[in-house]
Formats: sequence, structure tokens, C-alpha cells
Amino acid sequence: MTRKERILLIFLVSLVLTFLSLFLIKNTKNEPLERYNIYLVYSPTCPHCENLIEFLETEGVGVEKISIENFYLRNTFRNLSNYFRGVPFVFAKVNDTIIIISGYPDRNQENDGYFLGKGIEEDLCIKANGTPVYINNTYSFCKLSENVLLGNRYSILWLIEQCKEYGCEKLE
Repeated sequence: MTRKERILLIFLVSLVLTFLSLFLIKNTKNEPLERYNIYLVYSPTCPHCENLIEFLETEGVGVEKISIENFYLRNTFRNLSNYFRGVPFVFAKVNDTIIIISGYPDRNQENDGYFLGKGIEEDLCIKANGTPVYINNTYSFCKLSENVLLGNRYSILWLIEQCKEYGCEKLE
């Protein structure tokens, strides 16, 4: 094989590989995210928000993302501002009750879905006068008040299940 033939062969192989990769990229569709009328107040620079959004995407769940500024500007959410302590702030309306999930660990804080680990989070819950919530005799998340939960992977999954089972209302 001459040098010219080798160069032509390499060119043709690279051309075929390029077309194949472009074809595969175009035909690879992301599955659409399921939407359950769950809202997320976030900041694009918040590492906690980023970690939560990534988790929701891996679960195939889409949320309505609301910037902090828009949260305060929308009349619909005025009553919720009393509960707002920072981002991420997740909420949904289930059976005429607003459920709020406050906070979420960033990548460095998350340990098996909990804030710094299950035992530490459960102890912090009790010290904060919260009520530990157990599912199948295992600590899952902390209920801080009647409708406010501490954010971790399990409180988010619980809210998703509530919305799947009972249907969460769209807030306008």
C-alpha cells in the first residue's frame, strides 16, 4: 500500500466514524422528564440546587424552576415567602396542602442521600425539635413543622410519590 493510499484510507475511516457519531448523537433521544407540578426555587450558582437538579434528572422528574426574584414577584407564592429560608426550596400542593421541602445537601455534604449521613441528620432533626419520619422502620427525613420537611433524597422521593399517587395541583 502506497503512502497516498494509506492517507486516503485513514481519511475515509475518519469520515465514516464522524458520520456514524453524528448519526448516533442525533438519534439518541433523552427521555422526557415526568412532571408532577413540583416547583423549585433555585439559584443557578447554588451547589445545593445543582445537586438536587441532577438527582431529579436521574430520577426522570422535571420541576418548574423559579428564580428567587420571580418567586417574590409572583402573587401566587406570596404566602409561601414566610417559609422561605434560602435555596433550594421545593414545594407542591397535595390534597389542598402545600408541602415544602427546605434545603438539600450539596455533593460534599450528601452521604447516602442524607445530610452528612443518616445518623447525623436524625440527631440534628431531634435537636432542631423536628419529628423524624420513618419508612419501613428506617429514618427517612425530618418533619420540621406541619408542612415543612428538611430536604434530602428521601423527602424528595416521598413528595414525588405523593404527587404520583394523589396528583399535585398546578399553582397559577
